[in-house]
Amino acid sequence: MRIRHVKSLRALESVVDEYHALGYSIATNTGNSATVTKSGGNGSLLGHLIIFVVLGWWLFLLPNLGYLIYSRISGKDEVLVRVEAEE
Repeated sequence: MRIRHVKSLRALESVVDEYHALGYSIATNTGNSATVTKSGGNGSLLGHLIIFVVLGWWLFLLPNLGYLIYSRISGKDEVLVRVEAEE
């Protein structure tokens, strides 16, 4: 998880809106912090094709399903946006 610090609540809202425009979804929003997440992709078409050719259709595409799940989990991105405490 990455952490991004901002100076004010207005900046927090702006940064969360920017992440939302990039395809992230808001997981939590506590007022002075927010967590945004984005799932990984589906894997590359070439990767799926290679898995299909090497392992064959006789495995009922289960290796491709495994690759899809792996791609979604390993490519997940999570960012905690937090308002810095004023000194």
